Amino acid sequence: MVKMVLGSSDKQGSTMSSVAQARVAAYNQAISALTNFNGTGELTGAAYDSGKNYGMSTIIPLIKGALMYAESLGEAVPKLPSKYRAEVGGEDLDSAELERDIRGLESSLAGLRGVYRAMEKNDDVSPSSLQSISARMDDLTSEKNKKMEQLRKLNLFAGSSNAVFGGEDGIKSIDGLLGNIVTGINQVQTEFANFGGTFPSHSNDMKWAKNIESEWTQKA
Repeated sequence: MVKMVLGSSDKQGSTMSSVAQARVAAYNQAISALTNFNGTGELTGAAYDSGKNYGMSTIIPLIKGALMYAESLGEAVPKLPSKYRAEVGGEDLDSAELERDIRGLESSLAGLRGVYRAMEKNDDVSPSSLQSISARMDDLTSEKNKKMEQLRKLNLFAGSSNAVFGGEDGIKSIDGLLGNIVTGINQVQTEFANFGGTFPSHSNDMKWAKNIESEWTQKA
């Protein structure tokens, strides 16, 4: 089922854009803070060293992933209502309602066709009566065709809506980024739950972090 309520979509797009901007600013501040912490020479010792290493190797890649994800959503979501208006129109539509209306119109047309054929065989029926029924069938056919066209455009829009993320490749990239973020969050949660005074030392063998850093480099 495909449903579009433009007012809600406009509001969602505006809200997502504002939220994304605020989150990106906060993520950038966090990255700067951790980078500055890592460069602080006065703070030394095993605990500080492990914290600095963990911040740079694990926390910063995770924040970078979250930042890029927020940016992608903040840019893409507001484009949906504009794309809808350009490709479908300015009317709220629901595919389930359109399909129900089309079936109802087809049923009405089938009934009128039966009446018309029966009346056609009756010599007592005036031509004006037949013309009236014919005109009504034309109106119903026109209405049905209009709704079928709306349904066609709505389904095409739904099928191509991922274009706002950059098409299929964009969707795969977003999904891949989200998967790396989730993996990183799970790892950090586990390591914080088992924290024993120092953080584990990670080299560059964390695939999720390497993937995020690679995407970050491409973005830059």
